[in-house]
Amino acid sequence: MEEVDRGLAPALAVQFGHRRQALNAGAFHVGWRLGVGEAERIGGSIALGHLTSATLLATGEGFRSGGATALRADAEVFVEIGRELRPDAAAAEVRRAIVAYGGALELVDLGNAGDGPEAVIAGNTFHRAVRFGPSRPQLPAEALEVRVLVNGEFCAAAPAPDDCAGRLAAAARLLDAVQERLRPGDRVITGAVVQVGVTDGDDVVADFGALGRVQIAIT
Repeated sequence: MEEVDRGLAPALAVQFGHRRQALNAGAFHVGWRLGVGEAERIGGSIALGHLTSATLLATGEGFRSGGATALRADAEVFVEIGRELRPDAAAAEVRRAIVAYGGALELVDLGNAGDGPEAVIAGNTFHRAVRFGPSRPQLPAEALEVRVLVNGEFCAAAPAPDDCAGRLAAAARLLDAVQERLRPGDRVITGAVVQVGVTDGDDVVADFGALGRVQIAIT
């Protein structure tokens, strides 16, 4: 079992306590979110957050910004896991475990970014909501460009990663260290490709080309 950084373990314990509360209240497990931003990393480890149905937006459902102070929309590639991943899985084994790819639009609030990575991890790594787009068994052969539009206006674009295996392998090792695993059916959003600022009244669309589009209205 891999050791967890001394500052990361208590932060994850707090976060997982919130996860247990959500599950006990009737939410169901969806998967995990990964992050590589400096504000959410402790000891060089990939940032790990959880996803439950409590923050899963259904098609057509808007997001109520509530007390968000620094809301951002992240366009990300998600993967779905088809078999349990051991922490020592090789890259080829990780790739074989991925049974679907798709686009996801996540809403995050960076309002506590200045509080330090421990607070960020404890608060579930900025996560507020997510919507998944359609999925397909493989990434398209052609390179994917991810575009984000707000209120119909183009905002930003960037190339999507073509191999998520390294990040998933790191996540599998970290989850094992806290007695968790990547399991069949888990959906994992693998880190922001494009991030844009959004506010009340905005209509946000992430265009993943051959992987389709995902839309969220901020109410």
